[in-house]
Amino acid sequence: MPTALSNPDQATKDAILGPLVDTHLNGHLGTDLEDFAVALFGATATEARIAEGKEERKTGFPANDAATTEVCRSLIRAHNELQKRGEVENAKELRGIGDEHFGKDMVDFEIGNILMGR
Repeated sequence: MPTALSNPDQATKDAILGPLVDTHLNGHLGTDLEDFAVALFGATATEARIAEGKEERKTGFPANDAATTEVCRSLIRAHNELQKRGEVENAKELRGIGDEHFGKDMVDFEIGNILMGR
């Protein structure tokens, strides 16, 4: 079970909560990522970001146009930011969600892409 981040600043929310919510909205993965985000950031911050994301999608692009690789990459960006901040257990939990939904090979591939700056 993920643990709440203590006093996350706006940069942390942008780096972690944003990609989590984007993955949730674009990937249609059920409630796994929403529940994970609520555990880290609380219901209020998560619900506000989801509302913003839904509004952005009304004017920007339909959610069903998101490619699976982009959705997975967004999840891995949040995973890497958690690791950078020393949130190892939370990163492991998020990695497990990624493995479950996308498969270990795809997650490993996207981690490599991000580490190489793609």
